[in-house]
Amino acid sequence: MTNDYWVGHELHEMKDIKGYPITTLLHEDLRNILGSKTALKDSIFWLETHISDSVYEDTISNGVIMWEMTGSMFKLLGRYHESLTIFNILYQKMCKAMIDTKEWIHKGMPLVWLSDLYAYLGFRWHREKYLIMTLIEDSIREKGHITPEKGGIYHRLITYRGYSHDCFNNISERAYEKYSMDISSKCENVRIFAMFPEYILLEIEDCYSPPPALLSECKEYIINFIFAEKLISLLENHVDKTGEILEIFSAYVLGCIPGFQIRRRKNTKNYHFDGFIRVNGEYNDYRKDLGLYVIVECKDWSKPIGAEEIGYFAHKLSVHDCKAGIMFSREGITGKNNNIPHFGILSILKSYHHLGRIILILDINHFKAVVRLENLADILMKKYEEVRFDI
Repeated sequence: MTNDYWVGHELHEMKDIKGYPITTLLHEDLRNILGSKTALKDSIFWLETHISDSVYEDTISNGVIMWEMTGSMFKLLGRYHESLTIFNILYQKMCKAMIDTKEWIHKGMPLVWLSDLYAYLGFRWHREKYLIMTLIEDSIREKGHITPEKGGIYHRLITYRGYSHDCFNNISERAYEKYSMDISSKCENVRIFAMFPEYILLEIEDCYSPPPALLSECKEYIINFIFAEKLISLLENHVDKTGEILEIFSAYVLGCIPGFQIRRRKNTKNYHFDGFIRVNGEYNDYRKDLGLYVIVECKDWSKPIGAEEIGYFAHKLSVHDCKAGIMFSREGITGKNNNIPHFGILSILKSYHHLGRIILILDINHFKAVVRLENLADILMKKYEEVRFDI
C-alpha cells in the first residue's frame, strides 16, 4: 500500500476537535501535499504563500482555521513534531499581528494544542508551561473569571493535572490583574509586554510551580521569537535606563530552559538579586554541576564589567552557598581580547579554581544568538567549558 493511498484513506475518516471532517476543511492542495516526504515544508510554504498576514488578527478567520486544520492533520497522523512546528509558527504569526496592530489577540488555540502535543511526547515540563499560558490567555478573555464549562482549560488543569479550584482561580485572577494594570500603562512598551503570556507568567511566577523536567525533554529549547526579538530591539536602541528590559529578557530566555524556574527581583536583608533560578530536572550534562540554585545578575552598561564586579558576584555566591551564577552583561567582560587571562577574565578563573564558584558571562552577541533560535542551554555549556578548562 503506497503512502499516498494510506494518507488519503486515513484523512477521509478524520475529524477535527469539533467533529468536522478534516477533508472538508483542508484545501485540496494541502490534502495532496500529505503524500510527499516533504509534507511539512510544503505545507508551510503553501500556507504562507496563500494566507495573508492580515488574517491573524481574527482567531476564527479561514486562514487561522486552515493553519489549525493542517496542524491537526499532522497530529492525527501521529506526526507530533511536525504538528508542533505548525502550531508554533501559527502562534508566532498571531504574536506578530499583535505587535503590528498593538491590540491583544486571544492566542489560546495554538497554545493549548502545543500543550497537548507535548503531553503526547511525554514532555511534562513543556506541557505544563503551555497549559498555564493557555490559562493566562483565557483569563484575559474572561476578565479573570473563567467559567468551568467554557473551554477546556479548567478540565485539563483540574481533572488531569490535579490543580485545586482555588489555585486555578488564583492564577486566573492574578494574570488578569497584571494584564489590566499594564495594558493601561502610559508606556507603550509595557502595554506591548502585557499582551504576551510569557511576560505575564514571569510576573506571577510565585503562584506557579512547574514539574521537574524529564531527561527526554531537557534538550528541547523553544522561545517565542517575536517576544524575544522585541526585547532585543529595545536593548539595542538603548530605550531603557533602568535595566529592567535586560532583566525581563534574561529571565525569559533562561526560563525557557527545561527545568529552570526563574524568580525575578528578589531581596534578602542584605542583598538584591536580579533573579535566581531553581534548577529542577533530570540532567546528565553540565547542568548537574550548577547546583540547586543559580543567581542571575544583569549589567546593562555601556562598558564591560571588570574584576571588581566579578569579585563581588563571587562573594554573593559564596555567602548564599550557590555553586553557579550567570551574568548578563551587554558589553561583556574586561580582559577578553588578550591571550593571557587578566582583569575580569582572570577573576572568573580564580573564582572557579580557588573558590569553586562557576560564573558564566553572556554578552550582546549571545543575546542575539538566542533570538536567532540557538539553544541557550548549549551556549551556557560552552561558557562553562571555557571556565572549567580555561579554553
